[in-house]
Amino acid sequence: RLFPALADDPSTQNQVARINKSLFQMLRVIGNMSDAARYQEPAEQLSEIRDITAILEESFRETAVLAEQAGLRLTFQNLPRKLLMLVDTEKLERALYNILSNAIKFTPAGGTIEASLTQRGKLLYLTVQDSGAGVDPAIRSGIHSRYLRQPGIEDGRYGIGLGMVLIRAAALAHGGTVLMEHPADSGTRITMTLEIRQDTGGALRS
Repeated sequence: RLFPALADDPSTQNQVARINKSLFQMLRVIGNMSDAARYQEPAEQLSEIRDITAILEESFRETAVLAEQAGLRLTFQNLPRKLLMLVDTEKLERALYNILSNAIKFTPAGGTIEASLTQRGKLLYLTVQDSGAGVDPAIRSGIHSRYLRQPGIEDGRYGIGLGMVLIRAAALAHGGTVLMEHPADSGTRITMTLEIRQDTGGALRS
């Protein structure tokens, strides 16, 4: 938010951009580490009813500023109506934060990140696709492993191996799952499904 006020000095502008990028990465790592143990525990029953479209709209709006500073265009197509459902807002926002952070880091300037929220029956599909180089085939099989950092610490784009773990944990907490795809053209497509639950009472499931 302070960035436009310093636009008169290109040197200061570059310094602020680097600080913003470093801060974004540091907050992501700290947040992931503090949540890692809790997210691996059995998911608690969801009890908070929120408008899922409002939560996602706000998250994408805030992240669009960072994407713009990185020279990327971030678009989000939301559902055309409000949808009240049981959610864990913190876990959901953390998952989205990690998905978008990865997309921003691995997409070169001038690229795009396209996201959408669609509904099919009782499931929501949150899809985020970037135009980056995609995930290295050599590390795809271990992408969900905790603390697996590859190719190494020398590549600042890679975190500490918790991002995808927390994304999957958030999806499971909402009765869904995560699918990572690598389209033939380029980039990575992450799809997280969420079950639409609107009853705070107990349920018996097979």
